[in-house]
Amino acid sequence: MQGWKSTVSSRFFTTKELVIYSLIFLAACLLLYPKDKLDRYILIPERKNLELSIIYTRNLLRIWDAPAFRVHLLENLIQVGMMRDAEEEAKKLIGTPYEDRAYFALYRIEKSRYFSRESLNTDLMQEYLVSTMEASKDKGLILEVHKEAILMNLPSVAMTSAERLYRLEGDISWLRKAYSYAVGLGDVQRALPYAIELYKKDIKEREKYLREMSYMLARSGEGRLLLEKHREAMGKSLYMEVLTRMEPKMLTPTQAERLVEDYLKLFMASKGYEARKRLFKSIVQMYLWREDYTGAKAFIAGHYGEFIKDKETALFILKSAIATGDNHFALEVAQKVKEEFIE
Repeated sequence: MQGWKSTVSSRFFTTKELVIYSLIFLAACLLLYPKDKLDRYILIPERKNLELSIIYTRNLLRIWDAPAFRVHLLENLIQVGMMRDAEEEAKKLIGTPYEDRAYFALYRIEKSRYFSRESLNTDLMQEYLVSTMEASKDKGLILEVHKEAILMNLPSVAMTSAERLYRLEGDISWLRKAYSYAVGLGDVQRALPYAIELYKKDIKEREKYLREMSYMLARSGEGRLLLEKHREAMGKSLYMEVLTRMEPKMLTPTQAERLVEDYLKLFMASKGYEARKRLFKSIVQMYLWREDYTGAKAFIAGHYGEFIKDKETALFILKSAIATGDNHFALEVAQKVKEEFIE
């Protein structure tokens, strides 16, 4: 028996018929709606019949390839759950002025697959969010990227998007967030430039950033290289401040010697009490770190009288005198401290 052969066409319309239909549809639309009204109608988000809108927009795109309409079609496809079709339309928008929207749509599609357990590719979601930021200058969209990064636990993207928002808005709170994420990730290479910028702009918290920079660099295997890399951005004063707080093992002999010389020059040139007190402490610490106890004793003896009335500094002076290992010198300093504070 001869097998039955289907004679039903696999398509309702031929390509030629579809083109003719689309032209007739467009002509009718243009008659009913002038172009500006047609644009508004197609792009209105509050339509009740999304599927009908999808059909209309697809037909329009066959003869009028307007990226704005494709963005609209893409949004509707996502809303009705036609993710494969949405993915195809999103990829067509790459390379257009709507590329950022395309990548964000691809992220949303992948996120949908993640929650439906169809795919658990968080790396791809991260890639799409990064591409969205790279293609966009839209603060609103980058803010959406930041929110999504937090929602999906993508701290690297949260950090980068916070930095982008800071660059776009100038709001220092975004830079603080970027810095917090960098510290949390243990990314010293990103955290250090953030900290340097915050040190310069977040004046009230300078001590905090100085302390944290020194801590990070002292414990990083690349601390010395990173410090030198960002030396120019830091400026001489901050660079030296960080060096004095780093562990002695981080300082090369040349760095330590040069640092003492620079600080001595600053100390001699400084007039303000607070600045001189801070420099005095730093110089004493550097001498002790270098185990140059003779230099430490000479410097303390020559200048400690200026700062001994300050209880905190007096205690520092006494501890430093003891650290030199010279008991006679330490006793002499202790006697002066006693005379100052005990009647």
